[in-house]
Formats: sequence, C-alpha cells, structure tokens
Amino acid sequence: MNINNKNQYDDGRLYLVSLMIGVFAIKVIIFLIDPTVMFFIADSSRYIDTAVSSYIPPDRSFLYGFLIKWLTYSSQSLTSLVLFQVMCSTASCVIAGYVLYRFLSVNRAVATVFSLLCAIAPLQLIYERYVLTETVSLLLFALFVVIAFCHIQLPKIRTLFFLSLAGVILIAFRLSYLPVVIIGAVIVPGLAFFDAHGGRDGSYTEGAGIRGAGIRKRIITTCLYILLSCFFTFGLHYAYKAINGRLSDKPSAYQYCAGFHLISSWAPLLEKEDYSDPAIGGYTDNYIHFSLRDRFQRMKHRWSYYGLTSYLFRSYGSRIKADKAARDTALNILHRNPLGIIKLAFRSYMDYWNTALLKENLQADRSAREYPAALTEILKSHYHLYGEGLGFQKTLTNQYFFNAIPWFMVLFSLPFVIAAAFLMDKGQHLIFLALLACFALLILINSTALIHRNTMRFFHPDEWIALVFLGVIFDRILKRRFLPTVWERFRIKQIGRDVSSTSSDCSEIK
Repeated sequence: MNINNKNQYDDGRLYLVSLMIGVFAIKVIIFLIDPTVMFFIADSSRYIDTAVSSYIPPDRSFLYGFLIKWLTYSSQSLTSLVLFQVMCSTASCVIAGYVLYRFLSVNRAVATVFSLLCAIAPLQLIYERYVLTETVSLLLFALFVVIAFCHIQLPKIRTLFFLSLAGVILIAFRLSYLPVVIIGAVIVPGLAFFDAHGGRDGSYTEGAGIRGAGIRKRIITTCLYILLSCFFTFGLHYAYKAINGRLSDKPSAYQYCAGFHLISSWAPLLEKEDYSDPAIGGYTDNYIHFSLRDRFQRMKHRWSYYGLTSYLFRSYGSRIKADKAARDTALNILHRNPLGIIKLAFRSYMDYWNTALLKENLQADRSAREYPAALTEILKSHYHLYGEGLGFQKTLTNQYFFNAIPWFMVLFSLPFVIAAAFLMDKGQHLIFLALLACFALLILINSTALIHRNTMRFFHPDEWIALVFLGVIFDRILKRRFLPTVWERFRIKQIGRDVSSTSSDCSEIK
C-alpha cells in the first residue's frame, strides 16, 4: 500500500469513527428522552412467546425471539433490547454515510448530513422502540448492500460467501427480504463483470480480479462466480430450512404460512376455478362474513376465523396441507390473471397516497388499543413492565411518526427519486445505483403486491435507500451549481490578490 492510499485509508477510518460518534450521540439523546418499549401486538406477542417459552412461530422469525431472550436474560427488562436496537440503527445510519462517501463519491459533508438525517428519520426512530425485527434486519440489509458493492468493485470468492451468509441471516430475521437475497445472489456477481468506475478510490481495482483478463476469460470467470454464489446461497438456505423444520418438528421450509399469505393478498382475484382442490371450491357467501372482492378486507381473510385462510384450514384440518393448497391456488391465480395482480398492486400503491386511509393505517401500525391480558401478564411477570394503557401512551417518537406524512409521500415517490438520481449522476456510478435501485423496487413490489393492508413497516428499508439516493441528488446539485461557482469566485479573488501583490513588489523594486 503506497503512502497516498494509506493516508486515504486512515482518513476514511477517522471519518467513520467521528461519524459514528455523532450519530450515536443523537440516538442516545433521543433514547434518554423516549426509552418507551412499544408493541405491535400480533407480531410482538409471538416473539415474546419465543423468548419466554422457546415457541417456534410458523410464520415469523424464531431467531429474533431467541435474540430477545439472550439480550434480556440478565436485565429482565426489554429496555436492553431497545438499547441494542438503537445501536443497530446507529450502525445502519453510519453505513448509509459510508456508502455515500466510499462508493458513490459523495462529498464528505453531504454524506455526513444524510447519515444524520437517517438517524432522525421517522421510521428509523419508531421501530427502534418496537419489539419487531425491523431494526435488526435493516442493519443486516445495509451490510448485505456493502458486501455486494465490495464484490462488484473487487470480485472475490470470499465476498460471495459473506454475501450469502449475510443474506441467510437477513431472511432468518425477516423473510420479506427473500426476493432481494435470491436475486442479489445472481445479479451481484453478474454486475462484477463490468468495470465499476465509481468509488472514492477506485485505482487499486485496476487490473484486479477478473478485469485484468481478456473478454473470454472474464465471461467464464463471471459465470463461475454466479454458479458459486448460487451454490453458497442454496446451501445456506437449505441449512436454514432444515433447522427451522427440526425446531418446528415439521418438513424443511422457510415458514409454514407462505401460501396463506399469498392467497389472502390476492383474494380479490380469486375465482372458483382457481382452487387446487375442486372439493373446497364451494367457498361462497354462506361461509364468510367478508367480501372477497373488497381489497380492504384482505387482512380479515388472513386472520379472522370467518376469513379465507381459516376456511381452508378447517377444510383440510392440517396447517401444512391447507398452506400447500393455498399456495397452489395462489399460483393458479398468477397463471390465470397476472395482469390482474399487477392492477391490484397498483391500486394498493395508490392507496398509500390517500391521506385519510394513511392516517388510519398509521394508527393500526401504532397498535393504539388495549393489549391482550395474556401479553400484559407476561410483560409484568418476566420483564417488570406494566402494559396497561401502554398502547395509548403518547411519546416523542410516535407523535413524530404520526406527523411525518409529508416525508412518507417522498417515500411513495421513490421511483421518481431513483430516476432523478440516475439523471443527476450521469452514469458515473451506474452499477452501484442500478443494484440499489433493483433492491428498492423489489421492496416496493413487496409492499404493494404481497400485502393484506397498507403499512409503513414495509417502507422501513426503502427509507434508508431513499436517503442514499437523495444524498446523491443533493451532492450532484451542489457540485454542478453551487460549489463550482464558489470555487471560481475564490480563484478569481486569489488571482486578483496575487496580481496586486506582484504589482506592489515591482513598485518597491523600482
């Protein structure tokens, strides 16, 4: 390593340390003002059950429940979990600044500003306090992005392994990232074929890895990397499914309600001919209390006793068989009416722009109601926390959350933000931005095409991505208009001073 590279490395490390201290200071101040633990009743109850009794939920992460158990074993307080999530969120914000500075060549001051903005973003702050997987999984996603960028810039087999490892841990905490992880396993080594010109210091990559070879060898090596990436991903995911199956005493699988999730998401499109078993095709108004055609009833079809998935469960008498039938039926809908699914997803996307509906869904996300007696009893006996009235408590972060609707509108406009970033960057960092845009759009599709109701929870990772893209836009605007103008003015003044000084010196000589 030459002296210049060593100085840049030391300088970059010092920047990261100072950024981490600044972000953590902000997080700690807000934590001291608002350390309240919050619960999203359905999900949080399952995670608490896992922590208390090692219960393995059929449709949620079991790893997060064990994490709660490990973090609260000594303290017997969920405040230690919140503090841990605050530190995870701090790391996510620092990584956002690192990605901007290191890979996207954003000015250090701008990268710092957007890292700090990430630290006070509404979704980041509120979900730090919830007993939910959002904050931990976001950190893993941010690490996944950094490892992917590192492989694109300097392809190595070990980075592919770490990418696959980060991916399987990510989906172990939150399965909704599965499309990102699977598609990333293919396109990340594929993008490494191209020259990544972007980055703070890209000179060391010249002639490194596969780029020093001829075109034929580059193609062969890239194909080999793709195969290795798929092998690592398949092997690790197979192991995860086997572990989940053994713990659940069921066949190997990511979870056991994926079919229920799909069919309730696409319930408005269901026709009798879509049922995988004609014997259960008699699902008519005689069996339900909710309309199939009403997309706002999908939540009830997923969770109510009188809903669609409950009917399938009663028909088969087995969760495994009912879920398989639901999955097959949902795939029949996809094969028969893919355009209908696209239209339904677009309507769900447009529902986010309805402010009245958005406010209603924010209240649902907040779980502003009395907690069940079973949950409050566990909280009291195991964590010394009194849950009575906690759902109605007004705190700094949840009031900030309710009043952040203008910011949420920016998140809903993420495709336009991405397009603006591409135009402003003019292809200088095309590979990195393209990969990040792909991940953002996959997450956006998940938040519109595979939902039971509109919820801001699904936009949590896209908030992080949006701030990265906005940082790129802001940086390019400054560099093209403001900074060059200031620099030119400075140079003109400096030249004028030099000329005056030279003239004065000449006069003195004379």
